[in-house]
Amino acid sequence: MIVADIGNSDIVIAYFDNEKLSFQFRINSYKKISEIELSVKIKDNFLLNNFKSESQQVSAICSVVPELEKKMQTVFVQLFKKEAILIKPGMHSAVKVKIEKQEELGSDLYANAVYAFLKYHKPCVIVDFGTALSFTAVSANGNVEGVAIAPGLKTAVKALFANTAQLPEIKLELPETAIGKDTITAIRSGILIGYEGLVKNLIYRMKEELGAETVVLATGGLSLVLHSLKNEFNEINRDLTLQGIRMIAEAYR
Repeated sequence: MIVADIGNSDIVIAYFDNEKLSFQFRINSYKKISEIELSVKIKDNFLLNNFKSESQQVSAICSVVPELEKKMQTVFVQLFKKEAILIKPGMHSAVKVKIEKQEELGSDLYANAVYAFLKYHKPCVIVDFGTALSFTAVSANGNVEGVAIAPGLKTAVKALFANTAQLPEIKLELPETAIGKDTITAIRSGILIGYEGLVKNLIYRMKEELGAETVVLATGGLSLVLHSLKNEFNEINRDLTLQGIRMIAEAYR
C-alpha cells in the first residue's frame, strides 16, 4: 500500500509491505506545484527505491492542504489506475469523533488517534510536533474528545525572525541553561525550554481530564528535539501518522 501524508510543510509518501514500512520520501508542500512536476518527483523517488508503481493497487491520501489533495489524487490515479482512499475523520469504526464540528479535525490528527487507540486501547494523548504543535485527546472508549493547538517550534522561530530586527537564524538545539548568555542561547532558551513547560502542562492537564491510565505518544519531525521530554512519552514514533493512515485504509478497504 502507498500512503501520502500531505502536510503544510512536506508531503510524505510511504510504501507499506503489509504492515512493514519499506521506504518513505518527502516532497516540499509547494501549493503551486503542477501535477506533472509532482508526478515526476514521485516517479523519480520510486525509481530510487526500485519500486514499480504499475504493480501497486491500493493507495491512500491524508491531507490538510485541499489544493494538493486534488493534485495528488489525479497523480495517483495516473500511476495506479485507481482512485486513492481519502482519509477523513470518523472513517474507522473503532475511533469516533466527539466534537461539534467534526470536519474541522485534521485528517492527520485523526490518523494519529486511530494508531494510538488501536495499539493501546486506553485513553491517549498524541503530541504532534509539526508546523503546528497539536495535542489530540482520545477517551477510554475510543472517542476523539478534542485537540489543543499551539504554533510549532519552527513556526514560532520564523514568527520571531519576521517581526524582530537584528535577530540571527538559529538551529533548534536545547540549551544547557535557562539563562541565555547571548542572543542565540537566549532565543533557544525562550522557545525550547519555554515549549518544554507548555508540553508538560498540557499533557498534565489532559491526563487529569482523561484519567490516570492515559498513554502519551509523540510524533512529528521535531519530536526528538526536546529530548528532555522523552520520559513524558510512552512512545515516540515519527512514522505514527503514516501507520494510522495505513490502518484506516485497510479497515475501509
